[in-house]
Amino acid sequence: MITFRPHAREDISFRVAWLNNKKATQYALDNPDHKTTIKKQSQWFDDYERELRLKRKKFLTILYNNEPVGFMGLSNIDSKKKTAKIFILIGEDKHRGKRCR
Repeated sequence: MITFRPHAREDISFRVAWLNNKKATQYALDNPDHKTTIKKQSQWFDDYERELRLKRKKFLTILYNNEPVGFMGLSNIDSKKKTAKIFILIGEDKHRGKRCR
């Protein structure tokens, strides 16, 4: 079963693994060859928490049978224009490209 929960600080190690997985990022990032670290993602999460309070971003962790497999989110949220950018990244290779049943 696929479920979602709010993105949390304890997801940082997953983010690092997923964002450093070229198969996961080849279509999701402008530069899929980039590498990230726990330190960079911790700084990103600090910024994210500020954006969350301002209601400009909202990220969710995607779970398959309660196991984190990726993340999705809205960024550049503009409540007046009712627009946002949406993205989905499935970080675990064994879960990418599968159909939901």
